[in-house]
Amino acid sequence: MAGTSLPLLGVALSAMVALVVSAQVLLVRVGAEHGGIRQAVLLSMGVNVLAFLPAAAVLHFPDYGLTPTSLLSFVAAGLMGTFLGRVLYYDSIDRIGAGRTEPLKASMPLFASLIAVLVLGEALTMAHTG
Repeated sequence: MAGTSLPLLGVALSAMVALVVSAQVLLVRVGAEHGGIRQAVLLSMGVNVLAFLPAAAVLHFPDYGLTPTSLLSFVAAGLMGTFLGRVLYYDSIDRIGAGRTEPLKASMPLFASLIAVLVLGEALTMAHTG
């Protein structure tokens, strides 16, 4: 019984993610009509920092498990994905609309896999483990 509830939970969570991210895209589109992309990026990042930084600090205190390498990697990921990625993503929604931006963004796993193979030397496999 417990074995079957885990996949169902995964499907439910995936569906919830799809709904929430879809709402985000539509809200960015509406917001961009009445404001600017810079404001959208700053506000969404600000909300993330205000909501998640204190929660993470409390939940993982006192062992944050950060090494210099992990810290630099997370800072780079934040700059690339959270900041630059969001600026480009929101600008794309503003310029070409949500309906055109989302299918293009859906190619992200392909690019992530290609970069993982070329930069990190990872191997592509068909099976998903774990």
